[in-house]
Amino acid sequence: MVSRGWGDCSPSNPKNRRLRSSVFVSDKGTDILIDSGPDLREQLLSAGIRNIDAVLYTHLHADHTDGVNELREINRLTQEAIPIYGDTATIDSIYTRFDYAFKDIDLSKEALYHVILQKNIINPYINFKVKDIEIKPFSQNHCFMDTLGFRMGDFAYSTDAVDLDEKAFEVLKGVKVWLVGCLSLNPHPSHAGLEKVLEWAKIVNPEQIYLTHMSIGMDYDTLCQMLPTNIRPAYDGMVIDI
Repeated sequence: MVSRGWGDCSPSNPKNRRLRSSVFVSDKGTDILIDSGPDLREQLLSAGIRNIDAVLYTHLHADHTDGVNELREINRLTQEAIPIYGDTATIDSIYTRFDYAFKDIDLSKEALYHVILQKNIINPYINFKVKDIEIKPFSQNHCFMDTLGFRMGDFAYSTDAVDLDEKAFEVLKGVKVWLVGCLSLNPHPSHAGLEKVLEWAKIVNPEQIYLTHMSIGMDYDTLCQMLPTNIRPAYDGMVIDI
């Protein structure tokens, strides 16, 4: 953090240098990005990503949406608008801040190639598809607002949540790999701490949990030493095969 440095994280371990949380899912020839944070350009370059069939948004906060403009390079490659999916508040927020992204481009009149998006409103517990991949969105309590978690087959993604209800746990039932936001070792008003995630783990009982959206109090090696082997901190560039 600019304000507080490395905190409890060892700067000698590159896995402690974390960009804003995001995940890229590739399956059956379909490429899906979840959230477009401010670090998206670096993330796309590092991962060699050159195609995105859709972007799913968990919620409207800036650390999950403010990389929208970086999607323009994907538009430049595919020559197509990118469908984005989110709840009404999230899509309205993106539209208000990046209204030009929903307009056609005229290269004869515009000096820059702006991002081109296609908006789609989704609701929790109403499944939808991106090409052949079925996506099950579920609601999460983020204190200030509700966010969306997503399940795709045996994989689920939850971030920016402090509480989950029975309907969410029903969607998560039987999931094998769960990527979960875990801000700190201690409780927090709007994000799950480690104790809360361990409680959830007993309910969902997936084969593997990976922690994401971690603060400077979450050192990679310390977590690996204290947690069971089926719960591990994620790191930038991690690839999970399911």
